[in-house]
Amino acid sequence: MNQLEFELFDQNRSVSLMARQAYAFALARKAVRGRIRGLDLLDLQRLLVIEVDGKPRTPNQQQLQGYLDELKALGLLVNESGSAQWQGADVALPMRLQADPEGHVFEMTPDWKPSSDVLLHLRLQGIQAEGAIQNSDLYDFISYWVSQPHKQCTQSEWDHQFAKNIARRRNRATGINRR
Repeated sequence: MNQLEFELFDQNRSVSLMARQAYAFALARKAVRGRIRGLDLLDLQRLLVIEVDGKPRTPNQQQLQGYLDELKALGLLVNESGSAQWQGADVALPMRLQADPEGHVFEMTPDWKPSSDVLLHLRLQGIQAEGAIQNSDLYDFISYWVSQPHKQCTQSEWDHQFAKNIARRRNRATGINRR
């Protein structure tokens, strides 16, 4: 969670523990670039198992709806689908976006695109930026990192990794061994 999210929870101590857990341990982790496409309430329920009297319990749909409504009232969650229902809704986490729209960390996604900054990273790696990015480079890079869901980076860090990957491939192809 980022500083804005922590401050908001600190200022609003009446927010239920389960709403806080739903946000921190499920929604914030599932968000890609501050958004969740097609929220799955059953999946969310599975992530919110708590132990009561030694038995696992999950919130029911009505309770879960209430936690999401709490987060919405706090300004931490927006239903972008324009519906009162959360199931299947596209949702945004505005405090994620507001805190640092380009600097938050996220897992690699199949639709990731390098920013224009990748050209600067390439120049710093000694690679002529013109024509340096091949579709095969992009697809190989994305394919590898999608299979590593534990790895999270900012957009700039992904750009840097991508540029390093291209430089390594180009240097290998020309026989240059450089770290």
